[in-house]
Amino acid sequence: AKINFNFDPAKKETFSLNLKQLNLSRYKTLGFTVRKANPKDIISLRVEFTNRFNEKSEIYLKDISSKWREQRLDLSRFVKIRDWSQMKILAFSIEEWNTREKSGIVYLDNIRVIK
Repeated sequence: AKINFNFDPAKKETFSLNLKQLNLSRYKTLGFTVRKANPKDIISLRVEFTNRFNEKSEIYLKDISSKWREQRLDLSRFVKIRDWSQMKILAFSIEEWNTREKSGIVYLDNIRVIK
């Protein structure tokens, strides 16, 4: 996946996956690889889950590398999600206030949940 951001006029760019009420209650970890295109940029990536009850919880990954890096996020860190049995959305966002540059690209690959 590719998040191509240009903050003129947008303030946030998002890549989201429709989880179609997927039951993640038996899973422990979200895994994916990520990198930014511009090595000079400083970027934080927002990772957010939403369930069918519209409970939302997010984690920020600071200073994304320009080299592919494996990320593993323990689902228990998404503290505002109480029910993982019917998940709606997994979203990855770049927000204007969390980048140095006003445009760029962040790449995501191998997005998966791990037991």
